[in-house]
Amino acid sequence: IVVNGGDDTVSIVKRPDNTVTMVAVGAAPVAVRHHITDGRAYVANSGAGTVSKVDTVAGAVTETLTVGAGPFAVAIDKGLNTIYVMNRGDNTVSMFNLNNGKTATINVGVTPVALAIDEQVPMIFTANGGDNTISIIDYWKDNQVHNYQSLGQGVSKLTIDVDTGTIY
Repeated sequence: IVVNGGDDTVSIVKRPDNTVTMVAVGAAPVAVRHHITDGRAYVANSGAGTVSKVDTVAGAVTETLTVGAGPFAVAIDKGLNTIYVMNRGDNTVSMFNLNNGKTATINVGVTPVALAIDEQVPMIFTANGGDNTISIIDYWKDNQVHNYQSLGQGVSKLTIDVDTGTIY
């Protein structure tokens, strides 16, 4: 699944014959994640403040989720069947639990630039470039957020070693 920000589409490339299906999504798509459990792709549309839920078999948008301003990244917790969308424009993360319909808007640090998830805990992390912090969202404590000062300037990426619980 390829995001095409220039024409507000995604390309679904099917293997092994490499046929391509183009699907129109929202304005200025910037990120996509495929949900293995439900077989859908979730596309963050930065210019629309939405996420397009794309049926990759049918090649069509089946639902549009409203999120915060400037969605920029998507993460999926397969175990909880929950989608997280990082919104750079309003310093939030939008949460959608696909099992029970629960939604939440969670405030994080200033100008989040990266999103990661540790499904084993489960906790969600954002790297916040505007204030050089890392926000940790605790799913089991009603999405309580802890902000930690970073060790340097220009925070831009993060990753998690799920075996050790270490954030890099």
